[in-house]
Amino acid sequence: MKKAGMVISVIALALSLASCSGAAGENTSFSEKQDTSVWEEQKTDNGEQEEKEQNITAQDAEEEQEEMSMNKNSGAGGTKQLGGISPEDALEYMKKTPDLVIVQVNTAEWKIEPGFSDALWIPHDEMEKRCGEIPEGRPVLLHCGAGVVSVPAYETLLERRPDIPELGYIDGSPHSIIPQYNDWLKRK
Repeated sequence: MKKAGMVISVIALALSLASCSGAAGENTSFSEKQDTSVWEEQKTDNGEQEEKEQNITAQDAEEEQEEMSMNKNSGAGGTKQLGGISPEDALEYMKKTPDLVIVQVNTAEWKIEPGFSDALWIPHDEMEKRCGEIPEGRPVLLHCGAGVVSVPAYETLLERRPDIPELGYIDGSPHSIIPQYNDWLKRK
């Protein structure tokens, strides 16, 4: 974990230095190789800390950042992590995604009625024990009333349901898009 933090620091420093030199009027792009010296703490064989200079290019930093981003976007079992999606983008995603499973994760006292047609209801605090109710091998979009309790349900599914090919949640209130989606679904 500490090494990942150092790598992120190294990348941030390299990107910062590269963008500063570009801002100073030089024709610089990330695709050009620019050497930037950075210092990194490493443990020696006897366990002591020592600083070590390491040369890194802006291109190396960009490639490392892309790799980390790809790792973030692919969870266990290859789940594509969509993360939080705005309600407007979620509506478009819902319309274009075949076999989508929509899951409302509010608890009973906050359940949205009427909600999305054909949506499952699994409260976020029951997701761990009920996540098997979600059909296998289908994309899943979670929602609650404001995008808050969807996050722990999303994290639970990432951990416990690696068979889900795509997983996201509506980051915000879905109230404005529920009637639009239900109308679209009736006309479909």
